[in-house]
Amino acid sequence: MSPPPVELFKGTSWEECNKFILEIRTRAMWEGKQRDFAWMADFAATYLWQDAMWWHCRLPQDVRQDWLKLETALVDKWAPPNASAQISPTPAAADAPQEGILKVVSDEVNTEYYLQFNYNHCTFTTSASEAGR
Repeated sequence: MSPPPVELFKGTSWEECNKFILEIRTRAMWEGKQRDFAWMADFAATYLWQDAMWWHCRLPQDVRQDWLKLETALVDKWAPPNASAQISPTPAAADAPQEGILKVVSDEVNTEYYLQFNYNHCTFTTSASEAGR
């Protein structure tokens, strides 16, 4: 079986950047390197071309050597201004209950999420009954 393809990233658009990030993640998963962020950053660097390579060459070394930092830099550089979902909390009612289910609503997504609390952390779930446990 051949590895998932990765196309050269030229830095022309958010769509191209988004596709590139997904290709790097997919390839890293295929290689068993999804937690090796130095490997992912080094691998991604070999697929940067033209404007993207020029931009990458000017990044600080710690960003160039860490996929998590590099991925953030890619998104910061190429994402459209309205790409991040704005969270607007709804004011709490005067007599809000102390226990209950916290529903998360995003203007960008039609899916309803709920916070599910687990010991020392929380996760998102689409099931209100799961969140209430």
